[in-house]
Amino acid sequence: MEIQFTFRQKQRDRLPVNCFVIFFVAAVIMVSLSGCSNREFEGVHESDRLLSHPNDPNRMAEGVTMDKIVPRVALPKVKEAIDKHPGTPRFYYQLGRAHQAAGDHEEAISAYLEAAKRNYPMAHYNLGIAYGEGKIVAQDLEKAINHLQFAAESNIAIAQDNLKAYVFESSGFSSPDLMQAIYDKKLTKGDIADSELRGYAFSFLEPFFNTEDIRPPISRTVYFKLAQGAKVEALGQIFGDLAASRRDNPSRGIGDSFSKGFQEGQAMSQKLVAKAERGRADAELFFERYGVETPVARQFFDNLEFYIQHLGKASFVGELERSFGR
Repeated sequence: MEIQFTFRQKQRDRLPVNCFVIFFVAAVIMVSLSGCSNREFEGVHESDRLLSHPNDPNRMAEGVTMDKIVPRVALPKVKEAIDKHPGTPRFYYQLGRAHQAAGDHEEAISAYLEAAKRNYPMAHYNLGIAYGEGKIVAQDLEKAINHLQFAAESNIAIAQDNLKAYVFESSGFSSPDLMQAIYDKKLTKGDIADSELRGYAFSFLEPFFNTEDIRPPISRTVYFKLAQGAKVEALGQIFGDLAASRRDNPSRGIGDSFSKGFQEGQAMSQKLVAKAERGRADAELFFERYGVETPVARQFFDNLEFYIQHLGKASFVGELERSFGR
């Protein structure tokens, strides 16, 4: 009996040790499983085939455009992917695409933000476009630029291209200081004479209004009034030299005065043509960079229209102060 008791006692003494071993092994298995699911999934899931972006350098499949996404098929697959692999950032981005394709914009932004928290570059790109356009979320240009810059710095080529539409760059224009002042709405009467601004604005805007299907966000009435004033002013400058030559040299014959005035008028005409060509070249460069509907284009044209409407007034600065209630 004593031996049997001793054996049973040893069995009882061993029980806590056995339980500890079982619990330890179970814990190791759970941690191991948890670690697998939280690591980024490097295989190809069906969600990749249904929702990857064609321009995503980190995609695992060929990718599809937004109009080719079928939400009722794609949403269950991407949710399944997230459940199995919650540590994979691209699946949250794909979830955003699925919701956006379905028209669930709030859910789309939420998913993109979740992917962006995990530093997925294409999520930053989509957020940059969303905040820039202001169609599926309230427009916020600062956020748009920040997200696009992150994506651009992560070698997302389309982000690098789109970022140009949100940041104005005056280099390359014939009058970079003038262009920058207009964009920043900091132009003053001391910067440029009314006649100079009128002529430049007309030559800059003329290609936009004379090209089919391209219309800058400026009132046609404002443009036609500007055009009329610029043409009358140009003719006045050209023929004014003829009258000035006759007035300043009354002793000369009419023929001599006319010849002198014609030469001076011709020289003035050539100067005006050169200025017009610079304005048209600037218009071409501007359209190539910013088009007419980007945030940069809208801000520039809004400010240019403001200055056109206040040509001839005492002070741009005074008008600005009154417009802001200072």
